[in-house]
Amino acid sequence: MKNRSIKTIALTGLVAAVSSLPFVAPKVVSAEEIRSPHKIGVEMGISSYTYMEPSVMQLEGLMRKVGASYDYEPEKKGFTLGINGSYATEDLDYTSNKTGSMNDRGNQIKEVEVKAGYKMPLGDNSSVTLYGGSGYRRVEDKGSGMSSCVGDQKYHAYDRENELFYMLGGVETKIEMDSGWFYGVDLKGKWLLKGTQTSSFDDNHSTYPEVKNTQKKGAGIKASVEIGKKTKLGDFSVEPYVDYWIIGCSEPADARIRIADEWVNPVYEPGNNTLEAGVNFVWKF
Repeated sequence: MKNRSIKTIALTGLVAAVSSLPFVAPKVVSAEEIRSPHKIGVEMGISSYTYMEPSVMQLEGLMRKVGASYDYEPEKKGFTLGINGSYATEDLDYTSNKTGSMNDRGNQIKEVEVKAGYKMPLGDNSSVTLYGGSGYRRVEDKGSGMSSCVGDQKYHAYDRENELFYMLGGVETKIEMDSGWFYGVDLKGKWLLKGTQTSSFDDNHSTYPEVKNTQKKGAGIKASVEIGKKTKLGDFSVEPYVDYWIIGCSEPADARIRIADEWVNPVYEPGNNTLEAGVNFVWKF
């Protein structure tokens, strides 16, 4: 009885001591507070594409695109990192005032960009990020085996490949609403470091060489608008964009070939411009 009384008194005292402690409710952590700064993205898109060499030729049509990305972006402010890549393909239509026209020439565009920046808050729900980086763009025009006619004259196409290495810099703004909707604008400039145009004239004439031209002058600009919604499955957005490149005339290459009834020596790649306007559908998680 004596031991049981001692245990009862001790237990009663412990309960009283615990009851006298202030009660602290567990903190409820919101989804925003546990949101990871790491984002993996996948995208699909469609665009209207036009490549033009003024007074010479043009390629145009609709292109389908897929892409992937990784972004490190702190919630409020700090350094950001990102890498993205895309692949676009479609058959385009060729027209020229000298060599006629061809439909359904196969084209592919592969592009990779790496960038780093700094994100600064502009208020409770908005931010601006300044960034810079570099990129690589490869365009393949598959014309080998195709031909066109102007009157009785027949012209044979050939494969062309263009590689561009460039620097980039830009500014991105973003507004995030309490409802989960977000809006953004991205304006990017691109400056050519070095380009190489490879023209496989030997596809049709065994006596002709494969010609490589170096490109040193060129620049581009890309503007996009982002409208999206945050959900439990990730961030879904729609991104309309316009991407424009202008490339100057290349360095000449020491080669002699016949183009449209004219012997050409040396050979150079004419100045050209590319306009792409489209929309991407993006999922980031």
